[in-house]
Amino acid sequence: SWSGSRIFDYDESAGYSSRCENLHNDHTGEQPDIILIYMGTNDFSFLNVSELGNSNINYDNINNINIMTSCTCYAIMLDKITKKYPNSKIYCMTLLPRLESERQPTLFNNDLKNIAKHYNCNVIDLEILGKKIQSNYQYYIEDNRVHPGKYGMDVISESVIQILKNNE
Repeated sequence: SWSGSRIFDYDESAGYSSRCENLHNDHTGEQPDIILIYMGTNDFSFLNVSELGNSNINYDNINNINIMTSCTCYAIMLDKITKKYPNSKIYCMTLLPRLESERQPTLFNNDLKNIAKHYNCNVIDLEILGKKIQSNYQYYIEDNRVHPGKYGMDVISESVIQILKNNE
């Protein structure tokens, strides 16, 4: 991923494109034990509700979807990853809450959770974590909006590590 990238996109850089199938080592054939997915912040920030979509997805026809939304693209991405890496433990992370914004990602997070559940992926709920740090949000979020700074990434990584340890 890179700055400004989204799940929902119109070109080959999209999160559901071939890059989600290239998480292994070509030289050794070694595949990842764990895959962490934290996508959707830019989608939620810049797209309207209809472009975000919802998790009412026809999974039986996932490769022939003609109405693309962030949710359908997320489902396509997980479909590809779970097929390519069937032995990997996959963790999908929800979005952090927004500071002082009426538009919160709760509904979008619920859609991502439903998609993850369909593919038997684990969910790490960063929205709950974000609510715990909101009293000192500026300390954790570098731009006072959505992007975790050094201390925010520390809190996220510590939480993820604890969850991974608990699941072993």
